[in-house]
Amino acid sequence: MEFTDTACKVFRECALVPSIAGATVLCTDPERSRYEVRVNWEQRDLERGKQVVTTKSYFVERKGDHVVSVCGTTFQADSSSVLRQTFSGDGGVRAVLLKDKSSKAEPGSEPQQYIEVWRSGNLVKVIEVPSLKKHGIIHENAQFGSFQLSSDGTKLVYVAEREKPKTCSFFQKVKEPPAEGKAPKKGMEYEYEDSWGERLKKVVQPVVVVLEWDTEECYVVDLQDKYGSISAGLAQWVPGDPYGVAFVGWENEPRKLGFVACMNRRQVCTSAVYYANVKTQEYTRLTSCDHHCFSPRFNPQGDKLLFLQGRAGGPHIGCLSLQLIDWSTKAVSTIIDTVETPQEDGFPGLYSMGFSEYCWDKSGSYIVFHDGWKSIQNVLFVDVAKRCVGRLTGGGGHNLPQGSWTVLCVREDLVVAHVSSPSTTPRLMVCSLKSVPEVDLLHWTELEATFNPFNGRISWAVMEFKSSEEGGQLYEAIVLRPTAAQNNSSLPPLIVYPHGGPHVNIVTEFMVWPACLACLGFVVLLVNYRGSKGYGNASIYSLPGRCGTADVVDCHNAALDVIAKGMADGGKVVVLGGSHGGFLAAHLVAQYPDFYKAAAMRNPVINFPGMVITTDIPDWNYVEAGLDYDSKRLPSSEDYSKMLAVSPIVLADQIKSPVLICIGAEDMRVPPTQGRQLYHTLKALGRETRLLVYPNDSHPISNVASDADSFVNSAIWLHNACL
Repeated sequence: MEFTDTACKVFRECALVPSIAGATVLCTDPERSRYEVRVNWEQRDLERGKQVVTTKSYFVERKGDHVVSVCGTTFQADSSSVLRQTFSGDGGVRAVLLKDKSSKAEPGSEPQQYIEVWRSGNLVKVIEVPSLKKHGIIHENAQFGSFQLSSDGTKLVYVAEREKPKTCSFFQKVKEPPAEGKAPKKGMEYEYEDSWGERLKKVVQPVVVVLEWDTEECYVVDLQDKYGSISAGLAQWVPGDPYGVAFVGWENEPRKLGFVACMNRRQVCTSAVYYANVKTQEYTRLTSCDHHCFSPRFNPQGDKLLFLQGRAGGPHIGCLSLQLIDWSTKAVSTIIDTVETPQEDGFPGLYSMGFSEYCWDKSGSYIVFHDGWKSIQNVLFVDVAKRCVGRLTGGGGHNLPQGSWTVLCVREDLVVAHVSSPSTTPRLMVCSLKSVPEVDLLHWTELEATFNPFNGRISWAVMEFKSSEEGGQLYEAIVLRPTAAQNNSSLPPLIVYPHGGPHVNIVTEFMVWPACLACLGFVVLLVNYRGSKGYGNASIYSLPGRCGTADVVDCHNAALDVIAKGMADGGKVVVLGGSHGGFLAAHLVAQYPDFYKAAAMRNPVINFPGMVITTDIPDWNYVEAGLDYDSKRLPSSEDYSKMLAVSPIVLADQIKSPVLICIGAEDMRVPPTQGRQLYHTLKALGRETRLLVYPNDSHPISNVASDADSFVNSAIWLHNACL
């Protein structure tokens, strides 16, 4: 079979593997011993080029400290049009936010948002969102969005776009006098609106809204008069307060910066926790605006509000602290502080991108969530009274599936999670919490194991390395190996695959691209170089100002170590990466031109000075180049010189190997001009290169068709270089 056909076959097999997108728990009997676990699944549909979303129910029973799986439905309901859903406290009312097209809609019109309300399994209300005429679209994104029923099921709180005033041309004739205060604003049609950047183009001015769905009465939280220009999001009901909500507000001025995966900001985009009573229009800021706050979560009793807080400024992802607001006094205290340098195998700090919607136990004593612990993502708990953190997976000799865990929901003292590894596809798990959570006393029950086309075809391990610099800072990599190659006399080729960010990390979970590449015969080396999260705050702050040197050396030394251990052929080494990983790929083929035989890059950072004036995160270029960002100051010639010095474009003439570049035409994070500049430069130098442009895709290149095409092209490119 030709390699192209093999690559398509392997990727198609992987497309059959569903991923788990979310879950909730509903009690089904008065004794509170039987429960329904509703789970959302996502799966690629390569023929139609889209994600298919389905919902499946599992029925479980609690028996002492164990959870017994009773049955699971074989039918999975298509929920591709569902954006969000929520349940009342007793589960009797369900509200659904969906996007659909009415049968009465004009041909070619866009689908609209609807809110459905269900009671006892019956549809009792349908609301066309535009008909409310109090706000714009409802935001379903993870950065700002909320959609939550009140405990009694009578009201919804959500986050929507502020209603925009109507505009018209200076020359438009008004046919009839408009209602008072409703006259369109002339000459404002083309006014620029600053959005929250990459993947959030439609998020301009989000506001918190409370809807009494029966009467369709809307209350919009407007902080403008009291606190100035604020973007609001992540709203939560205050337990016991029928019209009270808590939420996070981000400052809009002097400008908005790209928000996805970039949260720690100084001078702009800092945030605070707010309270609003929508009935009385009482608004209160509960925390200062000199940090980044997010993911507020009330305990069931309503007397404690926990939230995550990050340092303002510096790297976009840093170690976080866990803060507590005593709701009776509104006093703020630190429960878990940041960790600069962890003890050996000790707690490395909090780096979570947000808790699940429900994360507290019933007693309101502790929370359960997942977070990265070096290269492994564990289920963790925080005892709020004792101000301590512990692991509920990993770190022990108990009989648990190996790999990384993700918490989906914590409700009714049941924890729903999934676990996977680089060689095993996700398994849906549930356990019952004890009054004192201990890792060896929890009994996890498997509800479903997904189809695994790679069973027995891949092995993996976590490798530890020590930097060659003074102090010998430790870092890690995850290595995937094809099992068939381990029995052959010839060694397989090696793909060095660093992550983007740079301050994220790769964990030991199932990942489509690495698994497919290992099945195609490559050893895949996923490097968590110094500066990755999960190793303490000092590690993160060690990289800015040294990008292009420290991270490059770490990746290269890890490759040398794998080769020295006899795992891969040192004459067949290639590199693959996206974003900052693409930046590293470009540096590696330029700094070691005779070592790396080819590179494949996705939206690579190539030229810092060129990117800083076009990206949605200009502060990133300053920070990673070792400079301070100030939105009020123009960059100096010294700033540009320092940025250019770390850019791989200055080394382009040293590149000898073939380079494949994939770019998303709608990318606001690393604009397409970055990849195009490297392509044109290499063409001018007479080097072998190819450029793929995906017109309807952005920074991740994650659309089903784009992802599949870029994978197969990348695999072919790297394979041909190793022949």
